[in-house]
Amino acid sequence: MTFKDIRKEIQSYIFLTIGLAIGTIGWAGFIIPSEIIGGGVTGIATVFHFATGMDVGLLAFVMNVALILISMKVIGAKFGVKTIYCIALFSLFLSIISIYITEPLVSEKFMATLTGSILAGAGSGIVFFEWRQHRWLRYHCPDD
Repeated sequence: MTFKDIRKEIQSYIFLTIGLAIGTIGWAGFIIPSEIIGGGVTGIATVFHFATGMDVGLLAFVMNVALILISMKVIGAKFGVKTIYCIALFSLFLSIISIYITEPLVSEKFMATLTGSILAGAGSGIVFFEWRQHRWLRYHCPDD
């Protein structure tokens, strides 16, 4: 690997981390404390969190690990390290932030839904943009 490749990888992980942090603030600061159920694995983990009181980050991590194992069985073991990094970091951020934020950052449910969704969507957008840009550049500009 050249210095340029290492710099691109570090930059990629920085953007992934920023996107995950923004998305986690949306979930842990607005959606979950307002007792709003979202979609996807995090939404299912939120339902179990409300039913059992277990840590939502741990629940999301366990469910995502199960999905990764199924994916590895179906599409093969060539599964991205960045995917595993994102799942682990999102779950860790969710667990840590949920400890410190127990009440919604906005008292009105509609505003909590709107703000949390915007932050979660913006964070996901950064993560998916970074993933797509990295993949596109690798396949279309191999010498860059």
